[in-house]
Amino acid sequence: MTGRSIVASVVLGAAVVTSSWLATGTASAHGRHVAGASGCSGVSIKRFAFHPSSVPPGRSSSAALTARNCAGSSLSATVTWAGRFVGSGVGVPAGCPVIDPVARPVHLAPHRSAKSSQSYLVIGSCTATSLQVTASIQTGGHVLATATAVLTIT
Repeated sequence: MTGRSIVASVVLGAAVVTSSWLATGTASAHGRHVAGASGCSGVSIKRFAFHPSSVPPGRSSSAALTARNCAGSSLSATVTWAGRFVGSGVGVPAGCPVIDPVARPVHLAPHRSAKSSQSYLVIGSCTATSLQVTASIQTGGHVLATATAVLTIT
């Protein structure tokens, strides 16, 4: 297995967001994945979760995403990360920043997976009870796959 990693950091308001992509592959004994063997078609998000799943204010957590291209051709797409802090009331909880969406290019090789992670800092003054992040993979204006992960703020 070979991989290539791309890492970027962005400061959004008072939230620090770090993103990376790692292209990975899965091969059979003959050096290729058998199409349809996994029940996958097109692009799918296989895993999306925060690690750790719970943090107190002042700490960070990484949302980890694994996407798979089950098609027989490569695909250049964009993954957009959109996050928002959630509390008991309506709107942005007191002390929490508004997080702008972050879009990153991704190249998905045929029958291969790509892993991405994006770190989020919950600033000390944030009174939210959770952070919801949605990752969408799109190309040419069409959403190919989307998933949401929730970070519990203790």
